[in-house]
Amino acid sequence: MVFSRSVLTIRSGQLEALLGPHREAFVQQARVSLARLFPDDPRHGDPEAIRTVVLDAISRARAYRIEAGPEVLLFLFLLFEQGAEFESRPGQLWIEKTLRDEHLTPDEKMSIVYARLELTERTGQS
Repeated sequence: MVFSRSVLTIRSGQLEALLGPHREAFVQQARVSLARLFPDDPRHGDPEAIRTVVLDAISRARAYRIEAGPEVLLFLFLLFEQGAEFESRPGQLWIEKTLRDEHLTPDEKMSIVYARLELTERTGQS
């Protein structure tokens, strides 16, 4: 038996072909979740706009090393509800700092952000 070492190289186009169907399934799941959480939002009338928001959220979440479905959905919900660049607005710079913290897991990052936003909403503080 002969063993050889070979290196598997996957080019970005090939990776896109592999991940494309999964991404499309995620986009559809996200659209359903957004419609359920934000039923009165007028953006639901434009499926392409929703798709763009979802793809933007995936890309932006990845920059914070958030790549698993549940955490990406949580990031998407924040983006959808609070708008673009929500994490770097005055009074919310702590969100970006939390998301960039390499010592935290993606789940911990999202848990901290949601818990602090909930506390802020309850107490009316920033």
